[in-house]
Amino acid sequence: MFWNHSIEGHNITFDGIPFIVSSIRKQHCQFGEQYFKGKTSSTSSRTRLQGTRKVGCPAHIHVHELTLFPSFAVSIHYPIGSRKMKETKATKMSALKLILLTGKEVETTTKYYVLLPTVQAHGNYHPTSGLAGFAQRVHPKITEKINTLVGEGITELQEVKRALKHCYTLSIPRSQRSSM
Repeated sequence: MFWNHSIEGHNITFDGIPFIVSSIRKQHCQFGEQYFKGKTSSTSSRTRLQGTRKVGCPAHIHVHELTLFPSFAVSIHYPIGSRKMKETKATKMSALKLILLTGKEVETTTKYYVLLPTVQAHGNYHPTSGLAGFAQRVHPKITEKINTLVGEGITELQEVKRALKHCYTLSIPRSQRSSM
């Protein structure tokens, strides 16, 4: 149990409420390092048609989930290093530990702290503006056709796929199909 905490050098300041860190997650950029190794089994009937989007980007986010105990809060009107503050914090902490060990219900609140990377943290591994994050470009005629279909009220996936397939084979020349 804590009164304050640090996430990668960024402090969660003392606000008078004790808490525990319920979970810590570190999530990598979608263009980060490849962490799953491909299976080398020769019995696999599936062939990978596309490569991976992983390019080794070092950026990641930290998500800390904190469970707060507001009924055991101490007044922050005391000076932080004062003896009275230390005694009050010790008393509240021991009472909270005793209640948690006995298994009694305690009022809790959940708080999430998220530390996001800067654009510079991504380095020059991949684009970080505009259309960043999209794996493939879509031909403008396909985008136009989807907007037209949705405008006409056609939103069922199978119907949209069928209409796109029909539009694709009729309106886009074969020479441009391979570049999509």
